[in-house]
Amino acid sequence: MLIDFDREKFLEILAASIEQYNVEVHAYVLMSNHLHIIVKTREANLQKFMQRFNTSYTVYYNRRHKRSGHLYQGRYKAILIESDSYLLELSR
Repeated sequence: MLIDFDREKFLEILAASIEQYNVEVHAYVLMSNHLHIIVKTREANLQKFMQRFNTSYTVYYNRRHKRSGHLYQGRYKAILIESDSYLLELSR
């Protein structure tokens, strides 16, 4: 479970990644053990954005908690949103 300091750092790293890769965030929910995020990429760079974000947070977390290895289980799941009605449904 993330403590408040880790959550703040998580959001800082997310913000830096958003700026670096010119990604637009429409909605997000930071759960105790995972993240739901709706993003729009202007440059078809979702993979690079997610790699930078996940790697940066994992390195931070492992150093802070004196551990090593993977932080996330499995690869992120990306779903293409092609309609406004689907966007509305996902954002609920």
